[in-house]
Amino acid sequence: MKSTSVLAGKLHTYATENKYPKANAAGYRIQGISWSKQGNYAKSLSYFTQCLEINRQVFDQKGIAGALGNIGTIYMNQGDYAKALDHFNQNLEMNKKIDNQRGIATSLYNIGIIYLYQDNDLKALDYFTQNIEINKKTGYSKGIAGSLSGLGIIYKNQGNYVKAREYYERGLEINKEIGDQRGIAIALTNIGTVYIRQENYPKALD
Repeated sequence: MKSTSVLAGKLHTYATENKYPKANAAGYRIQGISWSKQGNYAKSLSYFTQCLEINRQVFDQKGIAGALGNIGTIYMNQGDYAKALDHFNQNLEMNKKIDNQRGIATSLYNIGIIYLYQDNDLKALDYFTQNIEINKKTGYSKGIAGSLSGLGIIYKNQGNYVKAREYYERGLEINKEIGDQRGIAIALTNIGTVYIRQENYPKALD
């Protein structure tokens, strides 16, 4: 936290001395991320909001998109899904405007997660599917695995365990290919929960 404050302070000083507002925005962004990691969402939101305001003043569209996404994530972590969805939708539109394909994919995934939390399976499925299509085009395997997991959750919640396991296993294979150990662990846990739902306890323990 101390090193973050020092870096942010240097950025703010540079911004003042050189009349370069983008450095101020970067400082607020760093502080927002730092407070978010500590779970202080009120402070994090304050810094991300200041970052957004500066980026709007200097017409930094990429910076605007990033700040909107960060604010959306804070609201999601606070359980305010309406505000989170609003900011993620704004984030999506801005990413489309600047043709940021990776950003578009992330926006689609985040919106899918919100709909999943709201038990709107149809919309969640749509956004996860869109995310997968874009990530296939850009070759972002980790993003594909994440949305496959989302689809697996949808089908598990619907009681379609065969399809749920199919998507979880597809995600598992991708995570193995890219060596994502955390992704592998999550996929294996998800597959285990499906076997438990099916009362196939030997497989769940496998």
